[in-house]
Amino acid sequence: MSTNSVLDLIEETERELNDGLDFHANDASSVGSVNFNAANMCRLPRDVRASIYTLQNKILQSPNNLYRARGLLVDLIKQKVEELHPTGPSTSLHVSYSSTLVANFLAMAMHLFLGRRPVVLALEGEHEGAKSPFAQFCDLKIFSSLSEMSQFIASDNQVDGFLISTYRYTDGSKNPIEAVWKLRNKHSPDAFIIADLAQNFSVNTIEFEHFDIGFASAHKWLAGAMGHGFVWINDNWAEKLDEQKLSGSMAEDNDLGLAGGGDFVGLVETYIALKLRLTMHLGYHEQFGTILSNHPLGSVCTVNPENPAFYLIDVSKLSDAYSVYSQILKQGVDIKYIKSDHSKYRLSVPYTVSESEIKYGISVLETALEL
Repeated sequence: MSTNSVLDLIEETERELNDGLDFHANDASSVGSVNFNAANMCRLPRDVRASIYTLQNKILQSPNNLYRARGLLVDLIKQKVEELHPTGPSTSLHVSYSSTLVANFLAMAMHLFLGRRPVVLALEGEHEGAKSPFAQFCDLKIFSSLSEMSQFIASDNQVDGFLISTYRYTDGSKNPIEAVWKLRNKHSPDAFIIADLAQNFSVNTIEFEHFDIGFASAHKWLAGAMGHGFVWINDNWAEKLDEQKLSGSMAEDNDLGLAGGGDFVGLVETYIALKLRLTMHLGYHEQFGTILSNHPLGSVCTVNPENPAFYLIDVSKLSDAYSVYSQILKQGVDIKYIKSDHSKYRLSVPYTVSESEIKYGISVLETALEL
């Protein structure tokens, strides 16, 4: 089977999916659960994924087809990601693995590059999936504020790098990445800045000039495959990391990546998700706020002014917020419980959710919260 034939099969599957891709035709009862937690995980509808598995069976009829299709899909995915987030001439894009695995690769690569445990600075509130790998392979120092971090840097302490998410996973608030970039340039110009773009990719514009390496998972706002993701590396650090080959790219001929990897079905799922996302105005559900405003839940649910993809419910006054949260999950509505001094439920609604699903999810929340 030629490359063109493989592409024909993918396009054929897309044509077969046309009816199934009308998300708003789905009924809440038919999917079994409602996803108000796209900041953690988001998947394409089940019927879409079923058609993707059908495509896999067609491709597997010849042993060589899978490898040819994998290479083709990696190139197609890169093209679509570039459409969604144009990088510019000094940054390379790599189809890669999920955020935590890539964070492990990068932390190990920096350790090997320097020949010691790098001193890496981060702010409180980073996701464990990004923070834990750097805590294991680096000397990770956590600061409660930017001013505290600034004092540490200004005191001529050794600083090899920074780890910072562009948006906080807890509530979608924007982190001061530009301020960190200015601190680095002033005090430690040779240090790297690695950005966790998990809550940025597919939702907000990525400003590539304020970090050296960025990574994101496909399975969150994009609704791509579990275990897949993307890495962006500027030319300066691409050259430095060339010998380490631990940046996590799936492309076999890429000097910065690992040969092989990436299941075929997942690549198709991510490619279809990218094509769908590019047809949508936003990477989150645009009408959720309007629907919410017509229900009692709207009076207790607020949107983050820095990031309209995140809605928050203050539950710090509930006597047992976790039990209520468990009750909501049992009713098939997936939300995020953020436990802190001001505990909250976080709602992050993907573009794939139908209006009927949203209304069902709102009714479950209203009942649980006794609104």
